[in-house]
Amino acid sequence: MRLVILGGGGFRVPLIHRALLGDPLIDSLVLHDLDAGRLAAIARVLAARPGGPPVTATTDLDTALRGADVVFSAIRVHGLAGRVLDERIAIGEGVLGQETVGAGGISYGLRTVPVVTELARRIAELAPGAWVVNFTNPAGLVTEAMSAHLGGRVIGICDSPAGLVRGLADPDYAGLNHLGWLRAGGEVVANEYVHYYEEPFAAPDGPTRGEFLREQQAAFYRRLADPHADPLVTWDAVRAERDATYFGAVPGAPAGGYEDIALALMRALLGQGPARLILDVRNAGTLAHLPDDAVVEVPCDVDPTGAHPRPVSPLSLEQAALTGAVKLSERAVLEAAATGSAEAALRAFAQHPLVPSDAVAGRLLAAYRHAFPELGYLH
Repeated sequence: MRLVILGGGGFRVPLIHRALLGDPLIDSLVLHDLDAGRLAAIARVLAARPGGPPVTATTDLDTALRGADVVFSAIRVHGLAGRVLDERIAIGEGVLGQETVGAGGISYGLRTVPVVTELARRIAELAPGAWVVNFTNPAGLVTEAMSAHLGGRVIGICDSPAGLVRGLADPDYAGLNHLGWLRAGGEVVANEYVHYYEEPFAAPDGPTRGEFLREQQAAFYRRLADPHADPLVTWDAVRAERDATYFGAVPGAPAGGYEDIALALMRALLGQGPARLILDVRNAGTLAHLPDDAVVEVPCDVDPTGAHPRPVSPLSLEQAALTGAVKLSERAVLEAAATGSAEAALRAFAQHPLVPSDAVAGRLLAAYRHAFPELGYLH
């Protein structure tokens, strides 16, 4: 089986490779990235770890996709520099700058959806039988964009619900990516990201998360440009620092695991036994207040025919209203990306519950358009 990772120069790719060690399911791992330097650095890390499938790296998309059985999509349009701009422009308007929730996520979506839409078209043409596992944020929005071309063959994943449902055979969890709730034992427990909606803005005393990661990863890739640097030792040290700072900042967050979720999903899709996972998939009537083709985050049974949503309890009126408003904003992003409409992009900001006014929405859109050449398609 041929596994392709789009965004193969990304820092977390060695986690996937590590999870593949000793597993004969994948006999070919292909890394694709537009940045040849980052790609070479990650290839060095993988080569330093014995075992695992043979690895090839390429900057040519078509070469990577041909013959793919599974595609992991983990790209970041405009890199970590883009994340910093997403955060800082929002903070400048007194609005939450988190990269997937609120204004930062809308900006990220507006420049990412056109790219992943083209990726989905290429996958459909060059590897029509491939399963696509989407890591790219905002995960629900991006999965919905890709599903317009790939249908149920694209499935989104996120590790944030994993800690909530650990040990539960049949979790009653429902919502959108980074906006979901678990019902267990008569209690309702929110996904860790829901707190952003409850305390939407706090100006950081120091660097934002994006600024920290940008500097950390820039130093890592510079170190690996030195042929004498030990790639695995260097990567392990940076990964440990990254995990410690992230999970120290978000109380109760699980220590990693997205790679395990992705591989459990892949194995189930490839016939290595069924799995029950919380995934981002088309709604198909699971949440009655949202359209059938809207992507939601719910428990699914997975087998070689795909990921099938399980019944869940209806959301409360307040939860339904909040997820409905966020989905309305996401749909405006999809409209803007499909049509180039700046008016739809403005609605995406104005309709989001964490953007306080039309005036703020207008200033945010203007600032993001000025910062990102990728948004030149808006008119």
